[in-house]
Amino acid sequence: MAESKKTAFKGNPENMSEIFQTLDLNGDGLISREKLTTSLEAMISDHKLHLSKDQVHAMTEAIFQSVVIDVAAERRKSILTAAEFSQVSREALERRMSFAVLQLEETDSSCLSRIHQFLKVYKLQTIWVALFYALQVMLFFVRMKKYHVDLPTSCCAYSDLGMVSVCFGMCVQVNVAILLMFPALRWTAGYLRRTPLAKIIPFDSSISFHIIVGSTTMLLAILHSGLYILNMYFNSLKPLYQGLNFTFVRMLTESGIIGDDYLGYTSVSGLILLSCMAIIGVFSLPPIRNSILYDVFYWTHKLHYVVWAAIIVHAPTFWQYLVFPLTLLFLEKIHKYYNVLRWSGTTRITEVNLLPHNVTQLVVTRPRSFTFNPGDYVYIKVPCLGVLSWHPFTLSSAPEQKDVLWLHIKASGNWTKQLRQHFSRHVVLNLDKVHAQTQTISSDRPAKDDLHMQPIVPTIRHVPNLNVRILLDGPYGASTTALFDTEHAVLIGAGIGVTPFASVLGSVLAQYRQMTNAGKTATNKDGTTSMAINERRLKLKKLDFIWVSREQENIQWFIDLLQGWEQQQQGLSVKDLFMDCQFYVTSIPDAKDSKAAGLSIVMDLHMQVHKKDVITGLRTATRIGRPDWPAVFAKIKRKDQGKVRVFYCGPVPLEKQIRWLSSQYKFQFSTEQFY
Repeated sequence: MAESKKTAFKGNPENMSEIFQTLDLNGDGLISREKLTTSLEAMISDHKLHLSKDQVHAMTEAIFQSVVIDVAAERRKSILTAAEFSQVSREALERRMSFAVLQLEETDSSCLSRIHQFLKVYKLQTIWVALFYALQVMLFFVRMKKYHVDLPTSCCAYSDLGMVSVCFGMCVQVNVAILLMFPALRWTAGYLRRTPLAKIIPFDSSISFHIIVGSTTMLLAILHSGLYILNMYFNSLKPLYQGLNFTFVRMLTESGIIGDDYLGYTSVSGLILLSCMAIIGVFSLPPIRNSILYDVFYWTHKLHYVVWAAIIVHAPTFWQYLVFPLTLLFLEKIHKYYNVLRWSGTTRITEVNLLPHNVTQLVVTRPRSFTFNPGDYVYIKVPCLGVLSWHPFTLSSAPEQKDVLWLHIKASGNWTKQLRQHFSRHVVLNLDKVHAQTQTISSDRPAKDDLHMQPIVPTIRHVPNLNVRILLDGPYGASTTALFDTEHAVLIGAGIGVTPFASVLGSVLAQYRQMTNAGKTATNKDGTTSMAINERRLKLKKLDFIWVSREQENIQWFIDLLQGWEQQQQGLSVKDLFMDCQFYVTSIPDAKDSKAAGLSIVMDLHMQVHKKDVITGLRTATRIGRPDWPAVFAKIKRKDQGKVRVFYCGPVPLEKQIRWLSSQYKFQFSTEQFY
């Protein structure tokens, strides 16, 4: 990666003049309060922000309060000139923009360099994929040896095509059993995440590995079938078979034509197998899997039951490869439905908040015996919307919230849209009443909720007093399980991907509050900590939380929780803060044009004057545009608070960049994939 280069506005006179011109509507070289307010309202509207008139007025006042023209008389200007604006803006712009010089290793764009970087970033995944393909080679030669051993007692003549075909068939049998293990065995994977095996098995990449194994199995099945058909065709041309009237068509379609040991039901079962695999493969392609046709992907995957049955008929020895993973799956199903039945009488959706940008918050009663760790996920089924399919979602509530569970669900597929539409049909409450009700709850919370996590405003629609049945399957361990063994955790959430980290922040806040209220420090002299979640001790010394959101309203989802963190750390110096926050709103472009830079300056001045962010009201400034990730990682590295692990949840394209930078800085990396 080459040295980072910034094209953003810097604090030179030419830039300041251009920014000033965007605020000077009539071009007279002066800016009054009224003119500045009008300009700011236009900028805010252009960038799709939603701020009240009072907030805009506070931003205007922040600029004028920053310029004192007569200190002795304590008189402040009511009109700004370009020079005076440049005076207050230059430092503000430099504060907002990061121009860190990054000392990352230089790389070129050659093919070998890209391969080297890929292997460096995906080292553990590459090792396991290599082991998988080494297994394929081993199975091939083991079956080849068996073919030669069995040949003297077989009714079939030697054939190169037949030999290679059965060797590929052997690989297919074992691969079908491997496909069952991950990610289908969710409880087993969640348990293993809490063991030392998590250091050598990349559970975070289980779905990617599943796709690789599935694609390889499909290719081997095609080769196996193609070679088998070719072998039958060449056999049908031999005089021996022609004399017996064993034509090519008869050999492919009639069962038992040359004895059960040779054909049996091979042709029919093979055709069923290949058809089912083709259907599963086609409907697993990203354009289908990641679209509103997800349900088609889900139900076509149920053909794996047909695949198991057909392959046992096709290859009677297959059961010995299937018995172990199938036994684990059977035990997991028993565990699943035992919990579903045990909790079905108590789990109800009691409240729904329809948040902006198609996000739905479900508030669910929590069963007494339901124990989970921060960031765990569950599968849910809402019988009134269908009784067949289960859908995975991360728990956004903390384990310390004893009575309720939270789920934040983005309406992006058929079922999630149906869920939102279902609750949209309920009676709409007056928004002012909803806001007042939420504020009342915030100021007069019951003692049982020490986390200060309450329904979030702004809310499009608030639906209280529900009693909708919901079934829970889980919880299942996610990548955040590694939090217990992490000294410096960096949580990076993008959009709705912030939900597992809301659970983490809430849980750690509860432990941190309990510890500090008892007069203890965040870390002991020996590096240990007094914080524990579900009786498991944390090693955390430092926590960084970075949230990247397209829209301003999304930052409000967990504002109450973040305010709780600020209150708990009030009075501490920057160096002594246990948790640092960074927020980015990407609907506003990077400050590379005058309007965005001007808005950035005004937001910074508001922060300096009023000591709170104009968007969130927090003491942490909201940054506009996309993060300068190399600069962010360089700053984290300089904190030197122990071994760093980056936890990411969000879109795949950003994951690749975060994973690459984690590798460059030698940070551990964890993520979670859902399909």
